[in-house]
This record gives sequence, structure tokens and C-alpha cells, in this order.
Amino acid sequence: TPTFCSRGNFALQRGNVGPTTSSKVYNAIPSTRLMMGFDESDRPFSRINKSGLEEILDDIEKGGREDSGYIIIDVREEDEVAFTGKISKHAFTLPLSYIQRGALNMPDNDFMETFGFEKPLPDETIVFTCKAGIRSATAASMAGMSGFGNIINYLGGADEWFQ
Repeated sequence: TPTFCSRGNFALQRGNVGPTTSSKVYNAIPSTRLMMGFDESDRPFSRINKSGLEEILDDIEKGGREDSGYIIIDVREEDEVAFTGKISKHAFTLPLSYIQRGALNMPDNDFMETFGFEKPLPDETIVFTCKAGIRSATAASMAGMSGFGNIINYLGGADEWFQ
């Protein structure tokens, strides 16, 4: 039996993720590959603290996603976001479990239909956040492996943000 995400008809079925009309995986990257062979110089992303995220949010507030060039993606599960609230009205929720199954490699139209927001563009800067900076670092690494080049990990996560 598929489990449906509240964002649309994205189903989990026997470990595969895809639109409910099929069970394809969009070039998913095994997460074990992320944990092996990385040292600090291998990371395809930069890191920011709370004040850095506040500056980015100010840029988004002034110019929107398009003018600022930033998109903020919270990789916590939906129930976690519901419990604490969103870091910002400008943050989009895309749980790490979907990124691990290839969500960032989905065709643009499928991504929009499934998650309710436009897929990050190659020239946008993606800012990942989570609860404490660990899952967001994994998401940032996976985004780098998926061909995105402008990636930032917010280290503090919701734990720091809501203090």
C-alpha cells in the first residue's frame, strides 16, 4: 500500500519513490556513498550560522526568490515542521528521505506537481536546513552530486533558530 505525502501524489512503495502512476526512482544516490571518502575539502557546499541565514532571509524578503537567487529547503520530516513551525514563510519543506530517493533529479513539472514549489534552478543558491545541521549537510552533499553548484548548509537548524 502506498503512503502519500501531503504535498500531492508522491508515493513510497517498496522503497521506491515516484509519482503514483509509476514506481520509478529518479536517479537516486545511495546515502552510504555520502558517508564514505569525504573530508572537509570534499564538501561541495559552504556553511552558515544563524546570522548568515538571517541575512539571506532579509534578501529573500526584499527581492523574493527570483531576485535574491536563494531558495531555502528544510529537510525535516513534515511532522517535525508541524511541531516546531517553519523557520520562515520563505522556507520550503522537502524531507531528506525524498532527496535520498532522487527528488532533486525529477523533471521540473513532476517536482512541482509533487512538492508544490518550483524545483531549484541550477543558478540558484540552495540553503538547506534541518533540526541540527546534520541531515541538511547530507542533503547539501546529495545536491552537489546531483549537479547543483551553489549550496549552503545552515549549521544551527531548528534547534538554534527557535532558541
